[in-house]
Amino acid sequence: IKFHKLGLSGKDAPPLASLPTILASLNHTGKEITLFKIDIEGAEFELFTELFKSSPQLVRQMRQILIEVRVQKQAIDIVDR
Repeated sequence: IKFHKLGLSGKDAPPLASLPTILASLNHTGKEITLFKIDIEGAEFELFTELFKSSPQLVRQMRQILIEVRVQKQAIDIVDR
């Protein structure tokens, strides 16, 4: 297991990067992700909304997803959409 301290976002906006961009930089494009763990301080819903929209095949490559979620009114509104 390797830990990479990277700034993850739904879109590329330095210093943050999208998951497809991060995977490409690590030479992991197209590879199965055994465990995808994120803690991104309240941006979890935004990230997965964008990920399902722009890269649904990437989500299918993930065997397990572990997310620390902070539920706020804004997040609940996103889930309701």
